Formats: sequence, structure tokens, C-alpha cells
Amino acid sequence: MRRVLAAAVLALGVAPTAAASVPGCPRIPAPPSAGHAASSGRIGAYVRAVAKASPFVTAGVAGASVQGRPLRYAVVTRLSPARLRAGLARLRAVRDGGATTIGTAPAVVWLAGSVHGNEPSGADADLRVLHALATHCRDASLRRMVVVIVPVQNPDGREARTRVSGAGFDLNRDWLAATQSETRARYALLARYPPLVYADQHEQGANTFFVPPYDRPINPAVPEGPLRAERTILGPAIGRALAARGISAAGGTFDLQYPGYGDSATTLLYGAAGMTLEAGDEQPFARRVAAHEAAAGAILHAVAGHRASLLRDWARAFAPLPATPTTGWALGPGAAGTVSALLAQGVRVRRLAAPAHVGSLRPWGAFAEAPADLPAGTWLVPARQPLARWAAVALGQDTRAGAAPGDDVSAWSLGLFAGAGGGTVRGPLPRAPAAGAAPADEAARPLAGRRIAVLADPGASASIRAGLRQPSPGTAWAGWALAHQLGARVDLLGGPAIAAGALAGHDTLVVADGTPARLDAAATESIRAWVLGGGTLTGWRARGLDVARAAGLSAATLAPLPTGARAGGTALEATGAGDARAWIVAGEDPALSGGTPAGRYGDGSTAAIDDRAGAGRVLLLGFDPVFRAATPGAAMLFSRLLLASGGAR
Repeated sequence: MRRVLAAAVLALGVAPTAAASVPGCPRIPAPPSAGHAASSGRIGAYVRAVAKASPFVTAGVAGASVQGRPLRYAVVTRLSPARLRAGLARLRAVRDGGATTIGTAPAVVWLAGSVHGNEPSGADADLRVLHALATHCRDASLRRMVVVIVPVQNPDGREARTRVSGAGFDLNRDWLAATQSETRARYALLARYPPLVYADQHEQGANTFFVPPYDRPINPAVPEGPLRAERTILGPAIGRALAARGISAAGGTFDLQYPGYGDSATTLLYGAAGMTLEAGDEQPFARRVAAHEAAAGAILHAVAGHRASLLRDWARAFAPLPATPTTGWALGPGAAGTVSALLAQGVRVRRLAAPAHVGSLRPWGAFAEAPADLPAGTWLVPARQPLARWAAVALGQDTRAGAAPGDDVSAWSLGLFAGAGGGTVRGPLPRAPAAGAAPADEAARPLAGRRIAVLADPGASASIRAGLRQPSPGTAWAGWALAHQLGARVDLLGGPAIAAGALAGHDTLVVADGTPARLDAAATESIRAWVLGGGTLTGWRARGLDVARAAGLSAATLAPLPTGARAGGTALEATGAGDARAWIVAGEDPALSGGTPAGRYGDGSTAAIDDRAGAGRVLLLGFDPVFRAATPGAAMLFSRLLLASGGAR
């Protein structure tokens, strides 16, 4: 089997031509040149052309980007349609707890490129891999393997050459909260083709190629099987393939702690060897393509040679875990958005049709537990289920603890940030029917009917080279959360439009976190006059405060919290607007001074200020209430603060 597969692997790295063919296999058109990045449209056309030419390649569309571009994929296998259906059904049964052994199911390998639009080389490499597999269609390994190729996960970003999507979201941070259409489409396709290996292709600001093993910390819920596969089989195979081409590889610079990345999420959710593969962008583009092409070939060759043992380890990831005192988690009736994400990920969820009593409930964010009555409509997530690892990581309350990392968050509990009540249940979990399909959005939309302006942030959508610090997409998060979570009608306004009077007809202007606003005098004067006339200016973090100060509407400043005030990691409790309470993701210096307190952190430091300015108001927050649109409880707290300010004109 290894000798047969070697033909296709050796073909990788050789310039493909339309004339190249193998006896018994169709002639496959050559892929686009590796000298420069192909467009999303060109990539999609090539995938369809190969599927048309080869009976062993199927092309499909998983969904659409926020701007309507298709999310295309290809599936390569020599399995007959009947055997393919049966094999995939077996894999799904193991993941769903309906089977414990693999039988003759195939190994499914995913190659996924361009989740960041400014890291394009993986997608172009994928086309060359597709060409090699289709050209060498007689490889016996393709009777035991299914290769799923998703060359462009972020077509809008690729067209714009930006890291973020068309909605302004980093799609490699959306695996946990699953708010974006591209993420939901990817989850649906993953459910159809459960991966044994998931290769997430990136670029980094370096001269070397990153390949696992990972550095610490590694999330303790990650199963040992995938880590062992990466450490002893896949990583070394990739390293040898790169070395044979004179490409330097390095491991140990990335951890596997936060579950919101493609590597950690696919490992926890699918038992896959989820791997981030980073080509050094200091190399010429063609060299980066060759590196990803070599890595993909090494993965396929290694899986073909170790299929049986890798699949046995894969199945163990879904075996029942040892019992713990925690029997499940409760999410209040207002957590429909969070539950929808869990269901999309394959987590089992139940729903109470009537009130129920539990002997022990630890509310979200609390440390004490006590008996409690759960209202009808409460969502229940059992701890005993095939995706127990993911459920425990996604909902476990203690995931808010730990030292804050340098470039991401160490707090991510979906239950904690949902802000909808409930908590961790110990003792018998009440009986309840399965939630079934994703629920309709039942969340309250407190800002429905409000016409809100959001200050645009052109700098956040700039094309920034991979490896450099990317601008905060906070404005995109704000626009999405205001419209989709809170129900407002949102208009994005730039400085010139504001200077020309575009704030008329809006009752609120939101200035979210992001790059410096750099408004001219006409725009700041227009904001000032509009607020003094009855409008509400609200903003958060440095950018929001800067605009308020520039308009002469506030003297507030940001300050660090007292030593030890943090509850752990980057999660903080904030209260305001009466008894409203939420957990937020806090950056540096989240406390405010210089205004009238309207919200506080748990230690008493000021989290929000609300001051009158003429006939209007200025509401400023020290934290981002819409961080990645993954903190709906904080967004609801913001809406209550906004409504309490009386800003309607």
C-alpha cells in the first residue's frame, strides 16, 4: 500500500501539466500557477473542472460566505458510493456513541486552507494535491481513505486579502461560539465527513514551517491518541518531507489550550489529529505552496501506512469518561444562541418541558452550590455523552481561571458568558426530551426598533501581512451583535458622513474598540452638537474614550484594576443597571475613572460611566461587551445600561 501511494506523493511537488496522466486514469487539467495566489473564483472553477474530469472526485458547496461566495470543497476516494455511505455512517455512529469499533470504515483526512485570507498558500497547494490524487487515481490507499479538500474557508477574506471574513470576524476564533455562517457550514460538512486528521493550513511571520508537536499548555481534555499520532507519526513524517525539499521545520511554538482554534476544536470535537500548519511567509509564495504541498503528501502517506492503528485510537476519543460529581450543565431559557452552537457541534442537549428540582446547582460564576428549582425551558447538557470532552471544556466554569496569555483569552466558558442563568449540576439530572433541531432564536431583542449608528473603522479591514499584529475587529463584532443579538437597525458611518449630518435620525452612536478613529474637527464637532441636542454617545475601551474626549464630552480615562481584582485569567464580573450581572472578557486596564459610575466590577472598580451632556448622554465602558460576539450576557448588560441611560431622542 505504501509503494502504491508513493506514486501520488512523489507527484506532489512536480509541476502539474494537463498532459500528465496515468494509465486507467482520466487526464486532469493542470491547476493554476503556483507563482501567485489564485482567486476564490479561479479555485472554485478548478475544483469543479477536476470533479467533471474524474469519476473519483466529487465537488460540492458546503454553504456560503456572508457576502454570498460559495464554500466549495472536493472529496477524493475510490470507494464505491455504497461503501462510502456505509463507512461514513460507521464513523458517525462511533462519534455519536452508537458503535465502538471502526470495522472497515475509511480514514478521513481533511485539508483546509485559507481560513485567513492573507495567508493564501495553503489553498493553492490544495489544488496541486487534488491534481496529484486525481491523476494517480489507481492508488490503492484511496479505497481505504477519503480526502476532503476545502481550499478556501474564508472566500471573502481571500478576495480582500484580509485575515478576517467579510463580516470582519477571524474565523479561526469562531469554532467555540460558532456565530458565523462560514463556521456553521463547516460544522455541517464535518458532521458528514468526521475527520481522522484535520490539517489547518496557515502562514506565519517566519522563515520556517511550523509543524506539531505543540508546546504547553495543552488542554487536559485533549485525548492522548491524536497527540501521540502528531508526536510519533504525522509530525515526523511532515518534517522528513520538508527536509527532503530543503525547508526548515520547527515545532513547539504553539500551544493547544484554547478550544476556539481549528486544531484544538477538531481534536476535542472529532477526536482528530487537529494540526495547525504554518508556512513561513518570508519565503517566496511558490516555496510556501511547495511546503504545504509536501506536508499534505506526508500526511496522506502516513495515514495510509498507519490507518488501522490511527482509527483505533480515534474511536477511543468517544469512549465514556470516568464518572465525576458533575452530571451536567443547565442553561437558562434565554441561552438559545449558545444552545444552537452546541447543537451545531453535535453536543446532546435536552430541554425541560416543566419546572424541575435539582439537588445541587452551582450557578455560573459562583463557587457555592445549593438545591435549586429550574424553570421550564431550561436547557440541559448531560455530562455523560460521546462529546463529553467538548461539553466539559465548552461549559466547565473553571475554564475562566488561569494566567492571561499574551495574545488571546484564557476564559471561554459558554455557560459563564451566556448570562442566561443555570449552572453546573451535581446529582441526578432531571429527565427531559432531546432538544432536537437547533432552536429558533428565542433571545430577547431589547434594542429592536432602535436605529443605531456605528462609527466605521477602515483600518480594521486593511490587508496586513501574516505574522504582524492584526487590528482589532471590534467594530465588526459590535455591528453584528447589535443587529443579530440585540435586534437594532445598524448603520455604519464614517467620519465624512458624520460631518455631513448623517447622525440625524439615529438615537445612539456606538464607538467600538479598534484602530484610532482619527476624526477631523468637523466630525467631532458634529458628534458634540448631536449629543448636546439629545443623542447618546456610547463607546468602550480606548477608542470609545478617545472619541468622547476629542468631542469635549468626557474626561474619563482607563486605569488598571487593583492587584488581585481579577477573578482569574481574563474573565471579570460586571454589574450595572440595577441587578444586571454578566461576565466579560477584560483586556488591559479595564477600570474607568473620571465620570459617574454606572457599572462596577466585583471588586468595586468602575466598569461603566454614564454622564449627562446637554440634552444627551455619554455612556462609556472599560470593557468590550461584544468580544467576538461570544459574550451574549455582556451584550445584554450593555443593552440594559444603554436603555437605562434614556438616550432616545
